[in-house]
Amino acid sequence: MDKLAIVSISQDYMTHFLQEINSEIGSLNADFKSCLWDLEKDVSKIEGSVDDLEYSVDTRPEDQEMIWCCAGILEDLQIELQAKQEDLEIRRFQNKLQVILEVAEEDDILNCCRRSEETRNFPRQH
Repeated sequence: MDKLAIVSISQDYMTHFLQEINSEIGSLNADFKSCLWDLEKDVSKIEGSVDDLEYSVDTRPEDQEMIWCCAGILEDLQIELQAKQEDLEIRRFQNKLQVILEVAEEDDILNCCRRSEETRNFPRQH
């Protein structure tokens, strides 16, 4: 097999490898966005409740306590949302790396790339 054929096979492996990775990343992104959307909806509901209470005409002391309580819950939820966003980002990155390694192992892409690199480094025979 000549060097050109080896490079061509390596390129085919890389193309297949990248297509699988892109597919997995697309799926992970969809899951990630869905989780964030659910969390943001929960935060919005509480923000709406706090706004309703703050704008009520007759604010009795017990209503004021309720407003402060809801504001505290909202603040806690926003902190939790930020932590979950960061956690999801980390997990998404870890999942991407895992997918890359699994596909690389399945297709033996790492050895294929090394072999391709080795053949490129051989001195040319005239």
